[in-house]
Amino acid sequence: MKKRHNTISKLLSFFLSVFLLGSIFPTITFSNNLQMDIQCKPGSIALEGQVISIMVTTNDDAILTVNATSGNRILSIFTNIPLEKSIRKELCIPVVYPLHENFTLHFLAENAQTQSSQERDMNFTVEKMKKGMYSMEGRILHGSYVHKTGLEGAFIEVISGETYTYTETDDDGYFSLDQLIQGSYKIKVS
Repeated sequence: MKKRHNTISKLLSFFLSVFLLGSIFPTITFSNNLQMDIQCKPGSIALEGQVISIMVTTNDDAILTVNATSGNRILSIFTNIPLEKSIRKELCIPVVYPLHENFTLHFLAENAQTQSSQERDMNFTVEKMKKGMYSMEGRILHGSYVHKTGLEGAFIEVISGETYTYTETDDDGYFSLDQLIQGSYKIKVS
């Protein structure tokens, strides 16, 4: 009986020490499911000679590679771009030769620690800018009825009309859409 009590006592001591060590040295767990969110301004239309702005966010630290396919050509746009967990990374890509015709951007985010990856493709239609002699100017405001201030960084995009173009507001909320062809236009503010 004493031998059995001694054995039970040793087993309890062992499990208790493992439990205590586990609480002192917590285990580190990694997510095997890397996720990537990509937002692009302006949508899927790229104006030749302009810049597309892409925001990339991942749920874990990762390394980003961006390639472009245009016609039968594969182009390396960005390599080894570090992405921090939940921090937006802005990428600016000029729409110039060899991206002067429709193209696809291929995004690959990889996390070496978890050996996980995420891939995404975005297709772009390239349009040549139609140049006119008209412009549309304005200001985007936010705030109360009494205290109005300009909204910095609002994205203004023509969604229907003779000319496709886009811009962002300045630090006082002002914007200008230039070189428009005469006609009616609908714009979207985001």
